[in-house]
Amino acid sequence: MTPKTILVLAAVTVATVILAVAAVVDEPGPSRIEVAGEPAFPRLRTNPDAVATVLIRTGEGEITLARQDEGRWVVPTEHGYPAAAGRVRNLIVSLADMQLIEAKTANPKRFARLEVENVEAEESRSRLVRLADAEHETLVEVLIGKTRSRLTGTESAGTYLRRVGENRSWLASGRLDLPTAGAAWLDRRIVDLAAEEVVRVEVTPPDGAAYALVRDGDGWAMADADGARLAEDATPEDLAGALAGLDLEAVRPTGKIAWPDESWRFRFVTEAGLEVALRLAEVEGAGWAQLEATTRLDQPSEEAVERAAEISARTEGWGYRLPERSIERLRQPRAAWLEEDETS
Repeated sequence: MTPKTILVLAAVTVATVILAVAAVVDEPGPSRIEVAGEPAFPRLRTNPDAVATVLIRTGEGEITLARQDEGRWVVPTEHGYPAAAGRVRNLIVSLADMQLIEAKTANPKRFARLEVENVEAEESRSRLVRLADAEHETLVEVLIGKTRSRLTGTESAGTYLRRVGENRSWLASGRLDLPTAGAAWLDRRIVDLAAEEVVRVEVTPPDGAAYALVRDGDGWAMADADGARLAEDATPEDLAGALAGLDLEAVRPTGKIAWPDESWRFRFVTEAGLEVALRLAEVEGAGWAQLEATTRLDQPSEEAVERAAEISARTEGWGYRLPERSIERLRQPRAAWLEEDETS
């Protein structure tokens, strides 16, 4: 091997090593990590309970979350409807617990590889998160990027981030539950009335005969059916459980919904005297509902009175878009419950 050949091979080797080192510094791939232990957001870590507003912004829009005086969180960008408090709290705690693990690129041209570019950038995939206190002082303002799994050391996952106002990006400990759709931050549960509590369901279709299903011992019967029997494949327990864990898909104030004249109406009655009325109508090609809770017996139980007040306080003034599976359970004509030769 000639001296000239040796020099060429040495130069190639040096260039290869330099490129490999650069790749390790800037690539989100595996590398040896030593946890520095420095909080990513010191002001938030000192007082996470100070957070009063949360802003989440992407290239497609933004979501705001706000804490009211009584401590309840709402989603102003979703008509001020109550937020899922647990999800909001989880976000705040997760950010407060984050620690900087490893310095990453400070080259703006490489931010997009970690998804920590500015949200205004073309085809940006970053998510800007800003947390502020009641005096509008910023506690956190950060661009959240990719999640990285399988870290070494004691950390099982990490998140790439870049604090606003800084060029340096970082790999930080932990991962975030950070949906970018406003509806994902809502308290989705509308009502939870178990099927075994319900003893009577009254149904009034927009056309056709009204009817009532009543619990009869261990089974069900059609009230005022003149001897007609429920079909063998009828599933009245499914109808009775239509309000069990009922969740919303979207929500609007009732005044912002163009309710049609025709609608289905339901009443679910419990043995304790709780009555939940539901109005279901098709609006803009989807099923929307209103709910109202009262008590039916002359002397309802104390629990029924309390549950009626709680349900009404949560649902009054709101219209809910329901999942299609819930609508299918509800909208059944009288004839669908009876034996074929007894439906006339």
